[in-house]
Amino acid sequence: MIRHSLSMIALSLLLTGCGGGSSDEGQDSGLAMQGTLQADKHLFNPAAMARISRPHNFADLLAQGEQGEADLATWHVCGDRYNDEVPRARWNLDTDGDLKPDLNLTDEEGNLYYNIDLDNDGWANINLLTHNEGIHLNVDTNCDAKADVNIDLNFDYKADLNIDVDGDMVADRLIDIDGDNLPDFSFTDTGGVLLSGVPVKLTGKYGEFEAVTDENGRFEFERIPTGEYRLEADALAIDGSKIWTRTLITLDEFNDSIGAFRMHQDPIITQIEVDGVAQETLTQQANAWPEHGYSIGDSVTLAIVVEDPNQRPLQAYNEPDFQSPEVLPGNNGRFEMTYQITEADAQSEAKGIQFFYFNDDGFMGFDGQVDGRAYFSLQMADYVEAEPLTIKRVMVGDEVYENVDQPPYFLVQPETPVAVDAQLWLRVEVEGPAERQSYFSYMGLGHDNVTSESDEILFDGTLAAPRYVYKVQYSTWTDGIPNGESAEIWLKLDTDKQPATVQSLLINGADSKDLMGRVGQTLVLEPVINNPNGDEVSCKFERHGNFGPGADSGLISDWGACQATYTLVQADAVDMFNFVISVRNDDGILSEHWDYDDSRGFDVSVTQ
Repeated sequence: MIRHSLSMIALSLLLTGCGGGSSDEGQDSGLAMQGTLQADKHLFNPAAMARISRPHNFADLLAQGEQGEADLATWHVCGDRYNDEVPRARWNLDTDGDLKPDLNLTDEEGNLYYNIDLDNDGWANINLLTHNEGIHLNVDTNCDAKADVNIDLNFDYKADLNIDVDGDMVADRLIDIDGDNLPDFSFTDTGGVLLSGVPVKLTGKYGEFEAVTDENGRFEFERIPTGEYRLEADALAIDGSKIWTRTLITLDEFNDSIGAFRMHQDPIITQIEVDGVAQETLTQQANAWPEHGYSIGDSVTLAIVVEDPNQRPLQAYNEPDFQSPEVLPGNNGRFEMTYQITEADAQSEAKGIQFFYFNDDGFMGFDGQVDGRAYFSLQMADYVEAEPLTIKRVMVGDEVYENVDQPPYFLVQPETPVAVDAQLWLRVEVEGPAERQSYFSYMGLGHDNVTSESDEILFDGTLAAPRYVYKVQYSTWTDGIPNGESAEIWLKLDTDKQPATVQSLLINGADSKDLMGRVGQTLVLEPVINNPNGDEVSCKFERHGNFGPGADSGLISDWGACQATYTLVQADAVDMFNFVISVRNDDGILSEHWDYDDSRGFDVSVTQ
């Protein structure tokens, strides 16, 4: 058996050996066995490999648990540093209605430390706790109230920059050295273009063994003693950054294949242009923000030049409104379009146009969907700022809640609980244009929304299924103008009951994070459930993934026992496969979900 337990590239694979051997030479040296470590074929489904081998965005880093077990004490070093950053009235807030604090949390000593909201917008900025125990985002390691490690740039709750792979709170991948929020170098790993001439070295107790990949990206080490080794491969990308991988390998049997050792290089943007003015770049994401103001009827020519290190065919598209992509004509890697400014464009301060591109290797190394993107922001000279909309206050019965900071989203959480049959007027006062649209809604019986196209609504508990927290939504906007405002009113039910929640998933008795499944393998699924009421609970099991058209239903087991058995099939060996476990108790009260108390997805890598 050969086991890869990744350190720097954090990829966990389990390969089955296919032979063994011995030699007199090995006995003379006092070693029990010797054999051959050979890369002769790619054993893993390329799509399944892609989910854990993204060389730039690492979008699935957290879901895969690549960072490892990081103890909170590793980075909990700032004491009371943050206590003056946030008003004490906002400490230990419950923002999701599960009756548990989740924003501006304090530690055991009463100091503010986790999920800290520095700008008072209802979203944590630094030291974020995630659903994966021991994995954290936007970590401040030097106590300056700024994120240093595992930085989430696009607010998708996943690390994009200064990623800590091994859990020591020191950045290992996509590292930003100069502080411009862009990676200055990055590491890639398996799953892409075969590279020849790459130096490969195996280092262990019995010395170093060297090889070089051939024209097919394959390499071979012969007569290697049993033991633990570090496998290293190094190459240089076309942008001058180091492409490398380091993998810990335990050799128990020999004449085993470890799969084709493949290193990936994506096409990159070498130039971005606006009306012939070019900006040199070497990146998979480029931006252009010309200072010139464009008027209605003006034309502007936009272009990018893309270089593929392996000369693969390239395709590019443009999205004038971030929808309905259109093919971009290209010539030797240059993709260009001419756009004319419209009256609709002038209703916004800037017109955004996005290009994206990819080659034909199917890897989509930028974000799992494309190989790279370019963004153009064109300032509108004819733009006239619309009269703003502002939610001034919200009335819940006789209680008035002033929107003091006036963010575009206003969350109101009354402390007074409501009865299951409560009737309560909810009203919103808005300052802004007289001609605007308004919409109130909450989920009623049978999952049909109770609505009101006005600034007020009568909340009627008899029309809504009992919920631990009733979430009433309100929005107002002016047609054709991006000035919308919204509010939510969370009404807590007057009850001592609490929902059942899914904590984790055991698969064959082990945590799901530790599983690499194989097609044909039978799995016993058993969620770990928190059931504070002690009620009887029931579960539903589903499988999800990008299976493609014609795939079977995702249902494994409908509501019933909280244990299920499932055998992995060929269709499960895709790059995004997970089990979804839903749970509910029998108290007749629901969470904000449709028909369950809680639901969680658990990613599992499946190989063929």
